[in-house]
Amino acid sequence: MKLMYNGRHLKTIPKEFAEIPEIEHYIEDEFNLRLDEKERKHLSQALFEHRTRKFVTRQRQNPLLDAYLGDAKIVDAVKVITTHENYYAIRFDGEKLLKCPYEVYLVAPFHGIIQKA
Repeated sequence: MKLMYNGRHLKTIPKEFAEIPEIEHYIEDEFNLRLDEKERKHLSQALFEHRTRKFVTRQRQNPLLDAYLGDAKIVDAVKVITTHENYYAIRFDGEKLLKCPYEVYLVAPFHGIIQKA
């Protein structure tokens, strides 16, 4: 995907980052057409924040989940392994977990694993 600014080709960005709002704020070097590692890291973090914010906002419509999460901040995404099932979850501060789809877990910059007996 080509990111244009005032009719000028600014950067070539992978399609996976297309859904990030205001993507131009994450571009630091406007003279290099390719993303460098720092920009790619910032875009990955922004994509994770965007998808989790969208998912958590939908889940907070349930009053019980909203009360459970409170003002908790998102830490990362983890894979939870139990004796009966495996699932993906968003981890909040205070060790709160919220099940999430694989697509949210996949874009997380850090993947953790929690094993429960």
